[in-house]
Amino acid sequence: MIVTAYHCYKQPQKDIEEDPRRTEEYPLGTHPSWHEITDILYTNPTLIVNTHSNLQFYQSGKGQIHHIFIQLLCKWTHNYTCTINSIFLTEPENYPQPENWHDILNFWTVNQIQDTFHAPAFLPHKSHWKGLPDGPKQLLFGGRFKSFFPPLEADTKSEHDILYLQDGLQAAFELLECLPDKKTGINSQAWKYHPEKGGPSFIVNAKAYKIHGVGPPKKNSNIPSPRTIATHTRIEALLLGDNLNISFNDAAKHIKDVQQSTRIRKPPQKIQRSQGSSANENQEIQPEHLEEDSEEVNEDSIQEQEQDHSEEESDYFNIESDDSEDV
Repeated sequence: MIVTAYHCYKQPQKDIEEDPRRTEEYPLGTHPSWHEITDILYTNPTLIVNTHSNLQFYQSGKGQIHHIFIQLLCKWTHNYTCTINSIFLTEPENYPQPENWHDILNFWTVNQIQDTFHAPAFLPHKSHWKGLPDGPKQLLFGGRFKSFFPPLEADTKSEHDILYLQDGLQAAFELLECLPDKKTGINSQAWKYHPEKGGPSFIVNAKAYKIHGVGPPKKNSNIPSPRTIATHTRIEALLLGDNLNISFNDAAKHIKDVQQSTRIRKPPQKIQRSQGSSANENQEIQPEHLEEDSEEVNEDSIQEQEQDHSEEESDYFNIESDDSEDV
């Protein structure tokens, strides 16, 4: 019998999650994963958003917006930001008042939002790109104008005017870099606040990302995002830092020290014995001691009852013995 030995050389397997299109361009490469996009928007969104080119886009023929829509968007930007509490503004009571199309495009950007609001949170826009996670996609920015503008009735405007107004708003919203995170319904909550950062949440237009596509998930992509201070404490620290002209960390540490110093620990309540007891009337009685005492009393009472019963039985037998002798 001839045995033939085969020498098998195992070829290295390629990582199926490694995208060959991925490069070192930009902080995340040209095809970052969805988790990487979410993480960079949470930590430093300016690294992935192409604000400069987006502001220049309106100068092309496709980006021209009629002056009627510019005036309407200027009033909407001012009125909508007035609905937020002034505590979230870096300059209280100084709400934005855009006057032209460039002011509108500049205000709804990551850079301007960070300068205008305290602790803003930026969320990814689940639309436009291929390779997104499973689940429903979000509306394009052009279709999100319906969340902020109520529908027009045909009684006040003709159908042609209504379609003209909707097309103009859709084209304008498509060019905005950020929008407040809001549900589709016109009567839904105006502002959403991030549970960790504490400030208002904004959705970043997927068309503003300076990437070429969304890549597959990576193995070591489940890196937890840095946690921030709770909502009320963070806002309080921001305001305190502005008033005292100190850093945010120093203000947060000061608030934490004050909270710890004001905490008062209540002493445990004591149970006093009734009058006529031993000299240690104020001595604390533990629950387990009470249980032991009750058990001892119960045992003593049971023993006394058994003793009385045995004595009665003995008396009974003694009487019977006396009667028997008499008989």
